[in-house]
Amino acid sequence: MVYVIWLIISLLLLNTVLLLYLLVRKQLQQHRDEEKEQIVKELSPVIENVSRERIEGIPSTFKRTSLFFEVLEETVGMYLQLFGDEKMKAILNNVTQVELTDVYKKRLKSNSWSERMNVLYCVEDFEMTSLQDDVWSYYHSGRSSIEEKHQMIRVLSKLNDQRLLEQIKHESDWPYFLLKECFRRFDFSTVETIIRNELDSLSEEVQVAILDVAIERKDPSLTFFFDQLLFSESREIRIRALKAIYEYEQTTKEEELVTFHQSNFWVERMLFARVAGQLKRKRYSTPLVTLLSDESWWVRQSAAEALMNFEDGLFILEHVYETNEDPFARDTANQWLGEAVRLTK
Repeated sequence: MVYVIWLIISLLLLNTVLLLYLLVRKQLQQHRDEEKEQIVKELSPVIENVSRERIEGIPSTFKRTSLFFEVLEETVGMYLQLFGDEKMKAILNNVTQVELTDVYKKRLKSNSWSERMNVLYCVEDFEMTSLQDDVWSYYHSGRSSIEEKHQMIRVLSKLNDQRLLEQIKHESDWPYFLLKECFRRFDFSTVETIIRNELDSLSEEVQVAILDVAIERKDPSLTFFFDQLLFSESREIRIRALKAIYEYEQTTKEEELVTFHQSNFWVERMLFARVAGQLKRKRYSTPLVTLLSDESWWVRQSAAEALMNFEDGLFILEHVYETNEDPFARDTANQWLGEAVRLTK
């Protein structure tokens, strides 16, 4: 009986202590939220004035507390997301360098993995060149996790770090996705210079990544360069050249393209068909008819779709359906003729 009484008393005490803890915690959180809200009210108009060059920098009257830095990060981050003005972006990035450099240097040495990662994300978002050497040193320290290392690579790429670029050129064994993310972040003028002057000296993995990024940019000044890559010994590079021609919708090698309909690789035959469908040159109609009998379903479909773009494409497909002896060619032609009829209804 005594044991039961003590157990009940212990549980009551435990519940009381837990309730008090939750009440105190809630009150502290409420106080923190109120304090943060007050800082937001005071700091937001200041950031607005700084971004519009009405004042220079944040006044020293603000106490530089952890809550102040938290509000500053959130407010500047919001402005950078909402406004694309490059001048405003440069002003706000300068504010973060002045206010947050010393804070981030300390946090980068924190024992907390999440705190270090958060700093690295902020350094990238705010393009903090003031921390470029710190990030480079930490990258080579051997103390970082793989996630941190990947993020530091992204940061250094965003900051156009030439040391990282040299590493990519000569000793990079990074995965394709990371190489692509790097080249997306580097100034495109840097990427273009590498493509024009140093592409052959790079490993195939790096070449493929940088060419894919260049294709995404659709820079017409690179058309001639991609045309030259059609004759590369590397299949992956040739595929990128065909993809570029498809994206740019122009080439100086219209006659040479025809040879790709006889390629040993189905991807090259498919890409030829797609390019032919965009360029719509009469010389491509016969190779496209040949590809209607291809062993690859993807190639046959691409060839038929390409012929549909020709002025006389329907007549060609109808002729194939009525006269071609190959069952693949007849079936594919029939499918796309039916599709054309459905679309006209």
